[in-house]
Amino acid sequence: MRAQQRSDGSYNVKIRVTFKRKYRILSTNLTAYPRDLARSGEIKGPVLMDANKLVEKMYSAVAELNWFEMEMMDVDDVVRHIRATLRSRTAFSLDFFQYARRFMSSRKESTALTYRTALASFRKFLGRDSFDINEFTVPVLKNFVSYLDSTPKGNRNGETALARKKGVSARAYTRKLSAIYSEAMNEYNDEDSGVVRIKGNPFKKLKVDALPSVAKISKSPEFIQKLIDAVADPETKENQRWALEIYLISFALMGANTADMILMKKAEKGIVTYFRAKTKDRRADNAEMRVRVEPCVEALLARHADPSGKLLLDLEGKWSSVSSINAKLRSLLASWAEANGEDPFTIYSARHSWATIGRSNRVGLSKSLIDECLGHSTNQLVDVYAEKDWSILWEANRKVLSLFDWSSIK
Repeated sequence: MRAQQRSDGSYNVKIRVTFKRKYRILSTNLTAYPRDLARSGEIKGPVLMDANKLVEKMYSAVAELNWFEMEMMDVDDVVRHIRATLRSRTAFSLDFFQYARRFMSSRKESTALTYRTALASFRKFLGRDSFDINEFTVPVLKNFVSYLDSTPKGNRNGETALARKKGVSARAYTRKLSAIYSEAMNEYNDEDSGVVRIKGNPFKKLKVDALPSVAKISKSPEFIQKLIDAVADPETKENQRWALEIYLISFALMGANTADMILMKKAEKGIVTYFRAKTKDRRADNAEMRVRVEPCVEALLARHADPSGKLLLDLEGKWSSVSSINAKLRSLLASWAEANGEDPFTIYSARHSWATIGRSNRVGLSKSLIDECLGHSTNQLVDVYAEKDWSILWEANRKVLSLFDWSSIK
């Protein structure tokens, strides 16, 4: 241990590490002044005590190594081990909300919105705008889940008044928080070097009610027929009718999402061509989809046609974003469901419903065909070497839609 003089007269305390007759000099953050040195030049007083504490920590780090490990190491390996161990033992602090903002900045707006909603509820639960990541514990998470289960949905920041089944939001929200937490662990921990700044993952010990199965999300053929009949019912409120019609259009277009429906070009020769926004950047075929417009849905499409004639639907001009149209649909579909004694549902269930009905014995589509109809990536080698026969998908959609009586809205 020695002190090296700086130009201002102070000294930086350095520690020499010797191993197998070789040594390395390590700088420290300790500073000694002339008053801290004895006449012999050795360090004394409080600075010496702090230096001795640091040396003790270094000895402790080396003591964790077994004989075999040390036989395989050289002096540089020992120094790396000491540094990694001391770094991992240093108090680490990270504001979770600040890190979450950085985490979301690299995500698409539609994806970031779901994280913001979960964070808004967590912030309201805490009653403060800062939260150290080390404060996450299983009891904190359990209390947050209890808060979500007991708080009316309309009273949570960033949520609509849609009443979902107990536990659904809790699981969705904690999964978003867990994703941010895991990303922070990946960024700040380096287990290969022994650096563990964020210790443990309480989310792995948290048990939350499972999300409803696809069977619960999807709707029965009888329910879809009820929606068709409600569209033609003069007693149905106009704004609710609009939401039901958009839902049925999504269903009739093989479960198309609103993110795609809002930008769909006008049909050419009865065929709607689009590229799925969710996966077009991840697939060689740009997630191309072609859907034949079946006669049963022509009346609905005509009713909601884009006045300019460029797009399939008049949605983009009425709503500023996909999130705003989804929020409006959630509210209107929920209000219709409540008025008609049905469980709340969202437009996304149209996609699940199409797949479930298509897979049922009443239609009998294969799983691989359903995947293709939904725009999922299937056998990538086949996609490369074989041109897709869209007529097979169109025939599958025709079989699904033929289960229903659409005559009331033609």
